[in-house]
Formats: sequence, C-alpha cells, structure tokens
Amino acid sequence: MDKPTIILATSNGIGMGHLTRASAIASELKEFSNPIIVSMAAGVVEVPKIAGVRFEYIPGRDRNWMGRFQWDSYLRDRLVALIDETDAKIVSFDGVVPYPGIIAIKSKRPEVKLVWVRRGFWQKTPQKYLLALQSRMMDLIITPGDFGQSYDNGPTSKRKDSVLVKPISIFDSKSILSRELARAELGLDKNRPACLVQLGIGEADLNSKLTAALSGLIGWKDLQVVLTKEPIDSNGKNLAPVGLDIKIIRYFPLQKHLMLLMLRFVLQGITVCTKNLLQGFQLCLFQMLEGLIINQIEQNGLSIMKWH
Repeated sequence: MDKPTIILATSNGIGMGHLTRASAIASELKEFSNPIIVSMAAGVVEVPKIAGVRFEYIPGRDRNWMGRFQWDSYLRDRLVALIDETDAKIVSFDGVVPYPGIIAIKSKRPEVKLVWVRRGFWQKTPQKYLLALQSRMMDLIITPGDFGQSYDNGPTSKRKDSVLVKPISIFDSKSILSRELARAELGLDKNRPACLVQLGIGEADLNSKLTAALSGLIGWKDLQVVLTKEPIDSNGKNLAPVGLDIKIIRYFPLQKHLMLLMLRFVLQGITVCTKNLLQGFQLCLFQMLEGLIINQIEQNGLSIMKWH
C-alpha cells in the first residue's frame, strides 16, 4: 500500500521555530507517510534537509509582491496544485494564525483534512477575536507543549478544542558531539572560549540588539564569536564592532555542536529559546522574547540573564 502524502506548511516567524518543528514532525512521519514541507520562510532551503524530505518555498505576504487578497488566492492555488500533484490527504499549518489562503483550500478540495499546529502564549491582540472562527474551520488542532506552559494565560490557554502534546523539538541528546569533535568539525580553536549569537530570520530582528550583544563581548579575552549569518543590515552596513573574532557558520542544525559553546545569546523566538533551555544552556534573553516564561525558567534552576 502506498504511503499517504502529508503537506506540512509553515509561516515565516521571528525565528525558525515553525520550520524546525515541521522538520521534526516530518522526520517522525517518514516511516508511514510521505511528508512535504512547504514554507514562507527562506530557511526552507536548508532546514528540511535534517528530515531528508521534499520541500517547497512559497514567497510570503511580507514580500509585498502582491496585494493581500491576491496573495491569499495565490497561496491557496499553489497548495491546491501540490495536493493534486501528490494526492495529499492532509495539510497541516504551523503558524500563529492560519492565513485565509490556507482555510480556502477547503473550498477547492473539501475532502482534504486541515490540521492547525497552534502554539500557546498568544498575546491579547485583536487576532483573538477570530480565534473561535478559525478553530472551527480546522479538522484537528494540535498544541505543542511549552516549557512555561503553566504561565500561559493567553486566549488559547482555556480552550478545549486542541490536543496537547509534549514539546516538539529536533534536539536528540544521542547526537551531541563532544566539545573536541564539535570544534574540529566547525573549524574553531579547541582551547579558546566560544559564544554563539543567534539571529532570527523574520522581520522582528532588531539590529540594535545584535550590535549591543556583540559590543558587550569585546572585553572577553580570546573569544571566538559564532554567527549563523553575516552581521549586516538591509543596506549592507556592518553591525559588528571592530575587534571581535567572528566566524560565520552556515550549518543546520547546530544542536549536535552545542557542547563547544560557553554561552548563547538568543535573538530568536520562544521556540528556539525553550529548546535551548531544555538542553541546559546558559542563555542571555532579550526583552523582545516573551517574558511569560522567565519565572518558570528560574524556578527550575536554569541560568538566565535578562538583557533590556
């Protein structure tokens, strides 16, 4: 019997949480299905490689290449074409709010099941007023667990329309390399300290936060600063201060190399933050991250610095 095809669609968020979670799910689904990852995040050309599955890139609405209503029609038609090509039975969407183009799939292919991977910790924004309607349009809602779950008081926290599962992560403790092997593989000096400053990939990246983080590291003797992309803004201006030894590493996932690091500065979304805390790393959290998880982190005895 042929394996059914499942399309895992993701939005373009602050970091790569939606995309990495879809990749983790795809890794587990491969045994009994053919998962295909479709994303509006540019990282889709790299991230799904960890799952070894097919992927497709759909330029997001934030590209401003077309009007909002036109883009939703474009998104719907792209996904319907992929459904017809692969005979997909399920479309899963991982994102804060399902786009109208996702929901509109039902108008063209009513037999296809829609699944919403709906994170908690919603803010009390006007989006909450559409929550009930959007939820009713889904065949299934899955809520990935969070490190600070008990501190979630947002609009989704009291709803009974989803299936709560354990946190979903690509992290596998069995794949972690020793400090010596990790540094050798990434070309870092084995005797000098190393720090990772990790940027997000969405519109919420704050250049001033990056410059502040890098400036604060200048006095650390012999430090190797690891970045995952060039520290430049949209105009090509270098955001890194003079005097730092910076190494750009284009490697994903970095989880198996994390033992080489002494500290991580996180400029990512809450998914990446939570994942690293669960691995026991010292982190420097910026104010842009959701403050709801901080008390829970400290109660569990993990190291945290609050950078304002």
